[in-house]
Amino acid sequence: MRFGLAKTYEMTGEAAGEIEVLTAALADRQASNKPWRWKDGAALPAAEKVFVPESMEEYMLPYWQMQNSEADEVVRQLAELLGKYYPESSLAPFNLGTYYAQNKQWQKSLELFEQANTRKPNDWQTLANLTKVEIELGHKTQAQQYLAALRKLPEGRPAAADLSKEIREMK
Repeated sequence: MRFGLAKTYEMTGEAAGEIEVLTAALADRQASNKPWRWKDGAALPAAEKVFVPESMEEYMLPYWQMQNSEADEVVRQLAELLGKYYPESSLAPFNLGTYYAQNKQWQKSLELFEQANTRKPNDWQTLANLTKVEIELGHKTQAQQYLAALRKLPEGRPAAADLSKEIREMK
């Protein structure tokens, strides 16, 4: 119910209400220690530690698509909330890494993408972002290492082709 209410707040442009509802839902779940329930009281369709973070990330997507600083701040808050309640998930550091990369805070972004990579190794999007951040920091050797890992993943090859051009242009 509360996730539906949060979605309503999102759709009506009330980000503060959305964050408040999601914060309360996650806090209540932690305090009660009762499992989440799905439609008609059924168990979640996947393990909580996967399903809830992935669902939370879906709440971030509309804000990423807005491409403005106010919406990015909502993403930051949602990602921090996700990290607080699901610290083992790679999605919190991934989204925070993206947030800090967009704000050109490269070192902080690098640290967060490294966390995401530790929690979910060989994710092509994380490896592509690590490569890009290392390029921005001027770390050619590290960028090449991430690029090599990215090339091994079929879904990462298009990104690897683009990033390899950027690495070749580095001094």
